[in-house]
Amino acid sequence: MSVAQHVIGCLGHNHDEPEWQLVIENGRLRLLSDIKTPYELSLYGQAYFRYLLPLQGLMFKRLSSIELDCKTPSFDLIINGFRFIYQAYSQNQHPQSYIPSPLHYAYGINPVVDQLVQVYVKYQNPVQPLLHVPTYLDHYRRLKDPLSCPIVLAICINTICSTRRVKGYTSIQRRQLAEFFFSKCKSILLEMFDDPDRQLDTVITISLLYHYVMMVLLDFTQARRLSTIASLLCSDMAPTYRDESNGVSPEQKAMFERIFLQTGGVGFMMNIIYGCVSDKTSFFSGDSLKALPDEDRTTREYLELYSHVLDVSFAPFVSAVMDEVERARSDTNLQHLLSVEHILQFDAAIREWWKNLPEHTRLCDDPFDGKDIIRTDSTHKLLLYGYLHATILLSYGFFIGPLYLLKASDHQNAGLANVLYEHCVSVILKSLDRTLSAVRRTLSVCVDISILTFVCLMRSVHIFHNVFSSAPDIKIPLNVEKLFVSCMEEINKTVFPLDHFVPSHQSPLKSYMATRCTEDLAAFLKYPLPGYAFAADIFNTASTYLGSRFQGSSTPPDPLSFVHLITYTPSTSVH
Repeated sequence: MSVAQHVIGCLGHNHDEPEWQLVIENGRLRLLSDIKTPYELSLYGQAYFRYLLPLQGLMFKRLSSIELDCKTPSFDLIINGFRFIYQAYSQNQHPQSYIPSPLHYAYGINPVVDQLVQVYVKYQNPVQPLLHVPTYLDHYRRLKDPLSCPIVLAICINTICSTRRVKGYTSIQRRQLAEFFFSKCKSILLEMFDDPDRQLDTVITISLLYHYVMMVLLDFTQARRLSTIASLLCSDMAPTYRDESNGVSPEQKAMFERIFLQTGGVGFMMNIIYGCVSDKTSFFSGDSLKALPDEDRTTREYLELYSHVLDVSFAPFVSAVMDEVERARSDTNLQHLLSVEHILQFDAAIREWWKNLPEHTRLCDDPFDGKDIIRTDSTHKLLLYGYLHATILLSYGFFIGPLYLLKASDHQNAGLANVLYEHCVSVILKSLDRTLSAVRRTLSVCVDISILTFVCLMRSVHIFHNVFSSAPDIKIPLNVEKLFVSCMEEINKTVFPLDHFVPSHQSPLKSYMATRCTEDLAAFLKYPLPGYAFAADIFNTASTYLGSRFQGSSTPPDPLSFVHLITYTPSTSVH
């Protein structure tokens, strides 16, 4: 005990600083002193991170543990919606076909192709870098017939159906053009699958098709088929493309690594939708997101952004929470514990990670200080900052419910649980404000919306629901509620086609919740761009439900419209 007491007691050189007594029993480190305030908890967490964390290999650090009941861990609204759509497809409900009108091509299709290619390389590839643009443009200019190149066709499909609204096309025309290009692209792909000399072209083409197949057609069966083919090809290509002695150019290697990473991510998402378990770290390589010297500034910034996003997503202090949740998903019969010490370390670990970032990527020195959000126009700084706080929200979302129940109990650790609860509430409210402020600023300075924007919004929706359902004594500040409403309104204006909003009383999701009949979901498939109608319905259903719970609302919440889509009911016990 003396070693542990001495290490922590070193903080008490100044009489204003507290000292804590610890004991090691049966190889476990246990705190004996009472922690009475969130401020003291913060100090203890910093001390633990600095002085005791290096000894974690010698001591099993569990002060006490919270058991999470993850029998219904449906915390991802979009994933659950995708599962419902997959059920509709399993019942042989498919989107109607749109036959391209000959009028579109009266003056030839090549000008349309060139317009879409230029939009892609100027606006979309920099935000989601897959291609090495100088290499691709050199190839494109040498093509005699652009419609003979599957990558060109896939780019046209990706661009015409992207969130960036290409001027001059209605929703029906966008779908018609996409089907025209897709029919040609599939025919060429079928001939390429077994050609060893065209493997890179094949996986690039598939990567450009994911958005259309998954997020527009909502055809997850076809998306999984393409993802499986791409994954097998990437595994076959890896030894060659990762061995410098094989004569692979830096441009080819860079594109392969980006495609390999994206393919792994899509496969991981498919496994979640289909209820399978997969290793999310198996597709991540340190070389995945290296920029090349001749790539433009925006591309380099976004590659660095995504690299840091992956870094924090796989960081030990985040993985400790998410891995336990994933285990709970796969086995609901076992206890699933989160160490209270993990909460004590979390803030300090976040600050340490943020401090070690390159200075040019940080919005501010203190990750919890958001005063610079309104003053910056740097999209990559805003997105990284917002994503960090969205990650904090996701992790703390699994703490708040169990602590709320524990603090109200007569358990011997109820006092500590109350301190931890107050600390979590403070962090959640601050991170909600920072996440939504960063999203709102991003939407005001950038037309091309990153997937990270949607991740931040969905995690905010998740924490709102957790607060309302698991910790009803928390009051969401009015300015945070207004920020959320403003973000949702801006997304509606900039992303979803005006003719793809489903009236609330006709919502397929609401109808499905009431009837559990997958035929209700077929309503999405009647729209030219089904995925946009589906996403708009999810966002608006969430907004309507949460808005009914906000301060001053006179609308009673309708549980059928939302709660069953995002249900996470924690229970607690202490060991």
